[in-house]
Amino acid sequence: MTGMADWQQGIELDRLKAFAAPFKARHKALVFGAFGLTKERDVAEALAKNRAIWTGNPPTAVALFNQSKVASEQHDFAQRPYMVPAGGVVIKAAAALDPQSGLKVLATLIERAQGAPVFAEIFEEDSITKQAALAAGLVYCTTKVSAGSEIKGVYCTNCAPPLGPLDNAEAATLIQLDRDFLAVDEHAAITAELAKAHELFAQHYSDYNKRKSWTAFALHGYSDDPTFIIKPAEMSKSWKEENPNLLKATVRDTKVAPAFPATMRAVKRLGLRLDRVRFMRLRSRDGELSRHADITDREAGVADGMVTRLHVPIRTSPAVTFFGWTARGERLACRFPERSMFYLDQRKPHAVTNTDPALDRIHLVIDCHANAELRQAIGAAAAATKQVAHAA
Repeated sequence: MTGMADWQQGIELDRLKAFAAPFKARHKALVFGAFGLTKERDVAEALAKNRAIWTGNPPTAVALFNQSKVASEQHDFAQRPYMVPAGGVVIKAAAALDPQSGLKVLATLIERAQGAPVFAEIFEEDSITKQAALAAGLVYCTTKVSAGSEIKGVYCTNCAPPLGPLDNAEAATLIQLDRDFLAVDEHAAITAELAKAHELFAQHYSDYNKRKSWTAFALHGYSDDPTFIIKPAEMSKSWKEENPNLLKATVRDTKVAPAFPATMRAVKRLGLRLDRVRFMRLRSRDGELSRHADITDREAGVADGMVTRLHVPIRTSPAVTFFGWTARGERLACRFPERSMFYLDQRKPHAVTNTDPALDRIHLVIDCHANAELRQAIGAAAAATKQVAHAA
C-alpha cells in the first residue's frame, strides 16, 4: 500500500474509481455545486464501513447507505417536515447505468432492511436510477433542492408514509400570471424613467453571473443605497460575521426611489407588503445567469407572509429565454413578453440567457410577501397550464 492516501482506507484507487464511475456517468451533468457529486473518497468511506451495496464487475449500480441511530426531522424545499425514524436505512447516494442493475441493488437493500423504513435521495433528473427506485418499491415522497441547485426526490418504502402532494401554488415553478400587468402608457413611463438610470446599475456578486453580464439596482431594499441589492439573511456565514450591523436591517425605499414614481405606483398597485424591488439587467449577446437556486432564503415561498418573487419584463426580446426546473426535474423554457408579469419559484433551479445581438434585457423584479389572493392566482395559473404536482 505504498503511496496510498489515508482517505483510500486501504482500497486500491482503480477499484474506487470503478465504484465511482456510475455516479460520474449519471450525475456529473446534474451537479452544479462543489459537493454534490459522489466521489472516490465517499466510496472508500462507505466500503470501509460496509455501507455500500453494488452489482456487476466493474459495478453497474452502486448504493451508499447508513442506518439512522436516532430519529431526525428533515425538510423538503417547501420547508415541510418529515421524520426519518431511528433504525431507518438512509440511502445517501445511488446510481445505476441501467434500470435492471439499479433494481437489483435497491431491492436487495430493501430486503436486507428487514422491514425497517428505507429512505433514498434520488436525482430527479436521473431517469434510470429513478426508474429503478420505483421498480424496487420505493415511493416518491417529496423533493429537496440543494444550494448548488441539485434536485433530489425523497423516496421511501410504503412503511414510511409519504407527505401529501404539493398544492398547485407550491408546485408552480415559472408561470405567467398576467399578460398585460402594465398598461401601454405605464410601460412607456417606466421605460422613460429607466432611460435616465444607466449609471445606477451595479454588478451582482454571485457566482452564477456569467461573464459579469448581470447588473441591478434597488428601489426598495435593505439600505438607502440603490447598489446594495442583496438580502443580508441570504449571505454567507463569513459575510454575516464581517457585517453584524447589517443583519438587523429592514426594508425601505432607497434614495433613488422618488425618481421612479411610475414604477413605484405600478409596484404598489399589487397591494402587497414589499421586500426588495429591483431592476435587473442582462447584457445582450452573451448575457447569462447559469443554473442556480435561491434555496438559502428561508423566507422564500408562497405561504402567508413568505417572500414571493414576481418578474415584470420591461425590455426583452424573443432571444431572451428563462429556464426553470420543477420539483420533479422537468425543464421549462419560457419567453415572457414586455408588460407581462410572471411568477418564479426562486427556491427551484432557474437560469436565463440573452443572445439578442443588441438589446439588453431589463426586468422589474418584485419580492413581496404572499397572501391568500396571490397564492390563489399562482395556483390557478398553474392549474390552467398543468404545471401542477404529480406522482412519480
